[in-house]
Formats: sequence, structure tokens, C-alpha cells
Amino acid sequence: MRILTTYISREFLKLFVLCLLGFLGLFFIVDFFEKIDNFNEAGVPVGLVYEYFLLSLPWVASQIMPVAVLMSVILTLGLMSKNNELIALKASGVSTLRLCVPVIGWSVVLTLFMITLAELVVPAANQRTNYIWQVLVQRKDPRLAVGSKPVWIKQGRTFFHVKSADVPRGTIKGLTIYEFDRAFNLVRRIDAQRAVYTHAKWYLHHGLIQSLVPFEIPWPWRLSRGSYWPETFEERHLRAMTHRPADFLPVERQAMTLTEEMTFHQLTRLIDKLRSEGRDPLRFRVELNAKLAFPFVCLILTLLGIPLALWKEQGRNLALGVVFGVAGAALYWIVFGTAKVMLGYTGVLPPFWATWLTNIVFALSGMLMMTFIKQ
Repeated sequence: MRILTTYISREFLKLFVLCLLGFLGLFFIVDFFEKIDNFNEAGVPVGLVYEYFLLSLPWVASQIMPVAVLMSVILTLGLMSKNNELIALKASGVSTLRLCVPVIGWSVVLTLFMITLAELVVPAANQRTNYIWQVLVQRKDPRLAVGSKPVWIKQGRTFFHVKSADVPRGTIKGLTIYEFDRAFNLVRRIDAQRAVYTHAKWYLHHGLIQSLVPFEIPWPWRLSRGSYWPETFEERHLRAMTHRPADFLPVERQAMTLTEEMTFHQLTRLIDKLRSEGRDPLRFRVELNAKLAFPFVCLILTLLGIPLALWKEQGRNLALGVVFGVAGAALYWIVFGTAKVMLGYTGVLPPFWATWLTNIVFALSGMLMMTFIKQ
């Protein structure tokens, strides 16, 4: 059995490497000719072009690897069936499912490798490639864009309401700050038409401060206890606000921009931070679950590829099995992305089910198809 396992593993890995290199080569050829004019127009040095495509390799490999695994499974078992090797092994008393153990084992190894790659390599590589493409080539600001939706943020017993944030300029339009005491009484409200972030400090412009009067103030102001003392200002430094301009962007905008550049641990910390601010981190929670669920596509496509490879005895209709395999992989990507956005982002399903439901359905489908394999 060790000889058989070694033989199947060698054939699988050989085909996997060939498929992976072929898919990578095809992708980079298309991507190179699509983007080379942009690099030339931007006057980017040749070294940066090489760096961009080299650092794109981890992310591209993580996206292509599942398809390479699927093709390797179908071709390995399909060619063995076509060459009558499976018939000979069955005659020797070796079951079909026993032949599938090596490819399933390697799919588990590649799943773990994808998780490691996505956690340790891809985020840092994406940060650099995004910087090269967006800043050096497309000449965009390296910081996030303008957020036009109102945002609420909680910091202790202080609430910040921002109408819009312009991160590249480090400005906020329409800032209102509410400060409460332990009994949740409003002790001060600050309204500013504009806030500017300069040298890691916030400066408010053209605003009004209304402070709670703790006791009665007689003539000439005649302010009773519980009323508010108004005070206008043209410019004032605000020490209480420690957030950066990007923190006041809507969560949707941050999720779209940051998640591909963040590790699992960084996403977890960001979710905790958003919760402490009273903001809903739903999209980040969905992306966190998706980051863990997606690598299992290698194992899932293996379960789909085995019955497709052994669909007909003696390897007949192997080409049709390859076509169905590619179609199944494309269907997985479509369903996974749709479920994440339509069911996860909208809160129809909890983040776990929105991201793992596709894996569960396709895995069960693959195992159901395997029950029809002739033993």
C-alpha cells in the first residue's frame, strides 16, 4: 500500500505543479499585457514592475490553487482509469475509495498551506502591490477616500457624530460631540462646521460649545441649574478626540479597502475596536469568517473532482469531466461571493453561516456524488 500511495501522490503532485504553473503563466501573461501600458505611462522603473508582479504571486496563487487541485484530482484518477490501472487494482482487492485517500490527504495539506499563506504572506504582499498600483501608477492618494455617510463613534461616555470625512485632506465636515456624565446626563455639546487633523492633533473651526450649568448663576446671566452655557469659537484644539480621519469613514468603506491587507489577528482587533466605539462591525465579521472558510475550497473541490474523474469506467468522457469540474469551481466562486454579500453583509444570516454555508452544501454534494462510484 505504501508503494501505491507513493505512486498516486507523485502523479497528483506532478500534475498539480504543472496545472498551477500553467494557470499562473496564463494569468500573468494576460495581466502583464493589460497593465504594461499603465506602467509605461506612469514612468515606473522596471524594477518596480518586476516587484509588482512578483508580490502579486501569493494572492494569485491562493486564488488559482483550488482549481489546480481540482484539475489534478480529475486528471490523476481519470488517466489511471483510462489506462486500466484502476481495473487492475480493483482486481487485486483495492477499493476505489482507498485509491482516493492520497489525493484527499494532499488536499488537506494544501488547505493548511493556503491558510498559512493567507495569514503570513498575502496581507503584506497586497499592501505593497496596492501601493505600487494605486499610488505610483494610478497616482491616487495613499490614504482612503472620502466618506459621505454620517458616522457615529463612541469613546467612553463621549459620542462623535460626523457628517462626512475627507481622509486625504484630513478634514471632517459637520462634527458634533456629545459628552455625558455617569448618570447619562448631557454635560456638554460641541458643534463645529469643520475639523482639521494636523500633526496628530484635531483643530475645530467655527463652532459652538454648550456646557451644562451645574448650579444657578444669578444676574447678569440669570442661568438656572440644568440650563446650558453657550460659547462660540473660531478655532479650538480638541484634546479629547484621539481618532484618526480614516476612523470616521463608514465601516463599509473600510471593509472594502482594508480586509485584503489585514491578517486574521488584525481583523479581530479591528472588530473589537469598532464594537468598543459602538459601531457595527458586521462586514468585518463576515470577512473574518470568509478568510477562514475560503481555503477549505481545496478539500471541497477534491470531493467534487473524485466522482467526476471516476464518472465513467476506463476514463471515457474524461474531457467532459474536466469541463464539469471547471464549471463546478466557477459555480463555487459565484455562490460563495453571492452568499457573503447578499446574506452576510445584509445580516440575513449570521457571518458564520453566510460564509460556511457554501462549503457545507458543496461538500455534501461531493460526498453524495461519491456514493455512486463503483467500488
